[in-house]
Amino acid sequence: MRTGSSHNPAYTRYVLRNFNEIQTETLAKFQALQPRRGRFQFGELDALVAFAERHDLEVQGHALIFGEAYPRWPHRTLRGASRDEALAIMREHITTVVRRYDGRHGHGLIKRWDVVNEPFDPDHWGRLNQDTIWYRAIGESYIEEAFKAARAAHRDGEFGLNDWSIETDRVRRQAVIDLLR
Repeated sequence: MRTGSSHNPAYTRYVLRNFNEIQTETLAKFQALQPRRGRFQFGELDALVAFAERHDLEVQGHALIFGEAYPRWPHRTLRGASRDEALAIMREHITTVVRRYDGRHGHGLIKRWDVVNEPFDPDHWGRLNQDTIWYRAIGESYIEEAFKAARAAHRDGEFGLNDWSIETDRVRRQAVIDLLR
């Protein structure tokens, strides 16, 4: 597989022989795509999506909004932003990224996205993590607003919330169910 400057033919053959889907991992996270406000860098993600298309692989986008993995500018900007300003920044990011890969704009298709990644408190599994830049700037509704932005950007997309131990921990699983309600 080839993305950026790395190339490993044995790994490429392994992936193509054993998988029908690949995940973007860090290539679609905020810090990789928008290291400076309004200046998106899609080169590596474009290369991954093009690779997937050439080899008839699906792509799972991971992750649009996350409690971690941000450059400095969102921390500084959101600290002094109003709720509406923070929402505008979040919506712009999600809309720009999801629309680019909606299969209609010449950059390929990422049909499935982890819209919000790990929103629950790692120390108190039944509660949302209130110590993220989006929760502090917007409040709990940042999750719903992120999903609305993703849906508006790609009507046919499939959007999910990603968190760990949901399948094995009853408290965490119930917290997700409660959030969905």
